[in-house]
Parts: sequence; structure tokens; C-alpha cells
Amino acid sequence: MTESIVGKIWADIPLDCTTPATMHVVLGFTKKIVDYILALFSKLESLEEEMTKGKTTYQFKQGV
Repeated sequence: MTESIVGKIWADIPLDCTTPATMHVVLGFTKKIVDYILALFSKLESLEEEMTKGKTTYQFKQGV
């Protein structure tokens, strides 16, 4: 049943609690949100490196 899921399982939800279609829609939305957030952090980090010439500042680490 889990052959189509890529990556580590995030939660152990019994399949009788949700319908497969709903589960896949939620997984799809969640994956897109996580991918967007990771891309945003990557962009923020690259902007920080440009401004500080490759050194990540303490303020940046605390802000993220």
C-alpha cells in the first residue's frame, strides 16, 4: 500500500480513518508546502551569504 510514498513516513494514521483519495491530496499539498518552505530558506541563506561574503551571522541563525 505504501509503494507510491517517497521518503520517510511522517505519521502512522490508520487507513480506516481516511479515504485514500483524501490522503493523497493532503500528502500532495503538504509536500508542496514543505518544498516551498525549504526553497525559501535556501534562498534566504544564499542572500545572507551574498551580503556577508560567505559567513552566516548569528542574527540570521536566530531569525531562521
